[in-house]
Amino acid sequence: MADVPLAGMLADVRPEVVGCSNMMMNKAILDAAVLFCESAHIWEVALPAVTLSANTSEYPVVQPANQRVIRITQAISSTTGRMLKKVALQKMDAESGTWRNNTGANPIAWMMIAPRLMRFYPTPNATGEQITLRAIVKPSPAATVIDDSIYDDYHNGIAAKAKALLFAMPEQKWTNPNLVAYHESIFADAVSTARLAIANNHSNTNNRVQPVPFR
Repeated sequence: MADVPLAGMLADVRPEVVGCSNMMMNKAILDAAVLFCESAHIWEVALPAVTLSANTSEYPVVQPANQRVIRITQAISSTTGRMLKKVALQKMDAESGTWRNNTGANPIAWMMIAPRLMRFYPTPNATGEQITLRAIVKPSPAATVIDDSIYDDYHNGIAAKAKALLFAMPEQKWTNPNLVAYHESIFADAVSTARLAIANNHSNTNNRVQPVPFR
């Protein structure tokens, strides 16, 4: 995968918002791309591996360049090859008041204890194990690029959302509330298409299971 400039969508937006500056259009495109990724969860990446340290259970989630993590999807131990189980902090507290004191050679679970801070359970008692992570991401607030596959497949929907945002702005030369719903519907269709692609593992087949006749 490669990154491509979000500014490439200016050609899709500019003709309908005459008088709008490039700066405002670029901001609307970025906001639209963020909203698309938050809604569709289409952008999944590998994060830098976490190297565990003895007696340290909490680790920051590294934010990739030009991206912000929406949620962690996988955590896999390089030592055991096992996928760690995601658990809820509240559930751990409800089941045991002393779970934070438990240590072990290899963590078996992880949880988010803050938006950018994860905790492994049990607390590792040795240094060196690496945990590989995957995460759903969105563009950062200062991003100027997006994954090329998202651009190629969904730029029309993202551009439509950018136009909807601009048309909804009050008292501008390009303000047009009558067109907001139309472009919002194009954006919503793009989100639905992306979600379906994920459900079908990005194949062109549908995810219906054909019934097998009884004999």
